[in-house]
Amino acid sequence: MSYAEENKAIRWCPAPDCNYCVENPNLNTRPIQCRCGFVYCFKCGKEDHQPCDCKLADNWNLKNSSESENTRWILVFTKMCPKCRRPIEKNQGCNHMTCRHKSCAYEFCWLCLGDWKTHQGTHYKCNIYEALSEVPLTLFLWE
Repeated sequence: MSYAEENKAIRWCPAPDCNYCVENPNLNTRPIQCRCGFVYCFKCGKEDHQPCDCKLADNWNLKNSSESENTRWILVFTKMCPKCRRPIEKNQGCNHMTCRHKSCAYEFCWLCLGDWKTHQGTHYKCNIYEALSEVPLTLFLWE
């Protein structure tokens, strides 16, 4: 171990590709600015999070990461109602969807999002969606 790693008053800058270390002899919890310009908390070594303490900042980051999982789930398993733009979850059954928002009640196809009154297909088959999925993709290479 080096002197910098053994000394509690010295911390390596956590910025990517930075080789500087900073000395904080009084062990102040104030943010430190490295020569490279990166500002970080000397106590935890993470990006500056004032006025929050390290524990509160960690809890906030944990909450944000779990919220991103919720957002990702919503994006994967829901679609927006074509009429009122509220999220709709399809959890079982056929492709005939009815928006359950009280002022909407729009009926549409889950696959093509088309109006169910003029839908081409059955409850379990969408002719428009299948026709679009059969169109070959063309790869363009730009030189």
